[in-house]
Amino acid sequence: MSEGQVLKGSKGLNYIDDDLSMWWDYKKSNSEFLRNELVGHYSGYAKSIAYSVYSRYASSGIAKEDCTQLAFLGLIKAISRYDIDMGVVFTTFSYRYIKGEILRGIEKYSEQFGYNAQRKRMQRERMDSLSPKGVSCLADFVSLTIDLGVSFLLDSLHDGDSVDKKLIYQVQFEDKLATKKILSYCKSLVDREREVIHLHYFRDMSFSEIADALNLSKSRVSQIHASAVQNIRVSLSPNKKFQLNT
Repeated sequence: MSEGQVLKGSKGLNYIDDDLSMWWDYKKSNSEFLRNELVGHYSGYAKSIAYSVYSRYASSGIAKEDCTQLAFLGLIKAISRYDIDMGVVFTTFSYRYIKGEILRGIEKYSEQFGYNAQRKRMQRERMDSLSPKGVSCLADFVSLTIDLGVSFLLDSLHDGDSVDKKLIYQVQFEDKLATKKILSYCKSLVDREREVIHLHYFRDMSFSEIADALNLSKSRVSQIHASAVQNIRVSLSPNKKFQLNT
């Protein structure tokens, strides 16, 4: 194969390999310098794959620059595993590594992006639930602040397990007796309140999802949540030591 010959890679992507001697030198020396030269040599090819994949998955929320970085990571992996004696053109060999690395990155990003979006929606629901009419005076502000504190503490207890099976030592409060008390207060709520708290804070379900599961309206779930948090707050109020480490 002569210098300047067009190498046709997978999916119709073309690349001009103008220095095959670099591969032979790299095979003999395994030089980091030559590896970096190869990365630079095929950078345009990696970018073309990154841009192609990005154009199809931009709705996932990932940035084009992130796709490019993932493409270079896949390229480096391909270079480290390629053997010129295989008789396979490098662009064909590397395509699955480059695209695969990008797709795996997009999948992880999408999962995290979706999780973060869900958490933000749930936090907004809590705020709306605990302050349905807004804050009009200092007393409202103080009450909302305390209720949000209780909501935060409930959220801190979350590890995907049920209230009944929660391991106390997993939560790092200054007074761990307070943790036991929160769990005790959760279990002492009326059935519907306890159910909403459990599904929302320990099963990561939004108010809409809870409403569907319990055959209630979303507004009713919001009311039950507010009532439950306020009942826990009232139960906690005599405990002067209840606070988080700072």
